[in-house]
Amino acid sequence: MAIYHNNDGLPVRFGRDQGRRKNTTTGAGRLGVVKKFGEVQQAELNVDLTGAARTLFTADRNNDGTMDGFEKGLDTFLPNGATVLTVRVVTLVTPAGGTSYSLGTYQVDGTAISATNLVNAGTALSSPLAIAQDSFVTASTVGTYTAGKLKFIIEYIVPQVALKP
Repeated sequence: MAIYHNNDGLPVRFGRDQGRRKNTTTGAGRLGVVKKFGEVQQAELNVDLTGAARTLFTADRNNDGTMDGFEKGLDTFLPNGATVLTVRVVTLVTPAGGTSYSLGTYQVDGTAISATNLVNAGTALSSPLAIAQDSFVTASTVGTYTAGKLKFIIEYIVPQVALKP
């Protein structure tokens, strides 16, 4: 893959990786805002569950060949102060073989804020969730999946900044 971090910590991409939204190593998609309905925004994340147990990070933060975090500027995040209203899970290919999957929030360096606060063991969020810090979203799996593709649809509200007169 033709991606590395320069001395300033910025990702540098070459060739076909330049505009790629999906990580070719892990199969992880990138969260992207797709619709806005007034105050409510909708983001989607496509995930390929196939493979061993893992967290589906999208970036190699320290150039060691292991996906371990996210890229500011490339990965969409839920901003501080946002409220997640609903999370829907759409099955694109029926999961097979694994034990469970979850969807949670993480810091840019891959540290979990809560690995299960949006979807816990396949069960989606049941009441609104306040986001207390900028949060990147990804899935994690338990067990080895031999098949499975999901789409997570997250609806949330971003607080409006008060205008000064």
